[in-house]
Amino acid sequence: MPYRRLPNTDQARVRALKAAVEKGEMYNVRDLAITLKTLFEARNFLHRFEAAQIYYTQCYDNQSRASRKHQMNVKTARLYISHFIQVLNLAVLRDEIKVAHKELYGLPASNTVPDLLSEASLVEWGKKIIEGEQLRTTQGGIPIYNPTIARVKVHYDIFLESYERQKNYQALTNRSLDELASMRDRADELILDIWNQVEAKYQDVTPNDTRLEKCRDYGLIYYYRSSEKIKEEKQTEQIPYEWGIYIPKINLNAQISEGTTKEVMDKYVGHFIDTGVIKGNICLGAHNRGYPVNYFENIKSLNKNDLIYYKKENKTYCFKVETVTVIRDTDWTYLEETEDNRITLITCVENEPDYRRCIQAVEVKGGI
Repeated sequence: MPYRRLPNTDQARVRALKAAVEKGEMYNVRDLAITLKTLFEARNFLHRFEAAQIYYTQCYDNQSRASRKHQMNVKTARLYISHFIQVLNLAVLRDEIKVAHKELYGLPASNTVPDLLSEASLVEWGKKIIEGEQLRTTQGGIPIYNPTIARVKVHYDIFLESYERQKNYQALTNRSLDELASMRDRADELILDIWNQVEAKYQDVTPNDTRLEKCRDYGLIYYYRSSEKIKEEKQTEQIPYEWGIYIPKINLNAQISEGTTKEVMDKYVGHFIDTGVIKGNICLGAHNRGYPVNYFENIKSLNKNDLIYYKKENKTYCFKVETVTVIRDTDWTYLEETEDNRITLITCVENEPDYRRCIQAVEVKGGI
């Protein structure tokens, strides 16, 4: 038997809560698998939790973007501070500067460079050598060149401003993460309560596949142990073609062929040339009425979270419906390459020649 597992990321928690809340907006109260009290609590909490999750993501993204530029400032400041100290040490070796003057910089008598790996050490030593050089030159000492203290100070000030700004970003990120983390226990409690109610509602539904489908509609995630998954694929996901598609919801089991010409789609589900085959966006098209075969006749019945199985090279992949929409016949954006693995189904809309029905499903990884 497949087993369920609660979400372990904030995005997954949001998705689980959204699935239940969306069902509450779609179904009649008497048909709901959860109580109205739970639905209201989930809806109110979801608004706050999703806002906190989005705010944390924004804070983290801002910190990450600023960090890339900040690291360049750190590298430059470290280079100039280190070079200035090295030149100072060489001047001492040449007796151009007295050893005793190194005390003005807070440097030891030995001709070494202090550890400048940490940003805190850069803040400390940058301040010391700038003040030390200014103090020595006011006492009549000859300024050090290549680099001059003025150039060192320019890069030190840029670093210092960047350093303070980065600390502010980190503080915002940490505070937003603390707020988000404080809400996770409540999110898990709500999700567990919802899932328990849903499974109790459908516990007597048979066969088991139908029961699992009804539970998945509310966002429940089921995982299969290795041996169980193989058995499940053999029993319920078997596609009798080397390249094929199986949609249990509409009882579709069809062979796929390359191309989307009329000749191809009169016999098969067509695969859009130059779109994904195993990875990326796998785009398929088929007739829905008035032709010898109308494989996509009933895809209009698909809803979010319905499952689609796709077989290629003796391996079956599972996808969960995410988008159900109607697009213009000139809109090709849904066929564009994607970073994730997904499957896109395209067919005509009845009596609407300028529009196309579009279903997109995202690959389910780690289990179904």
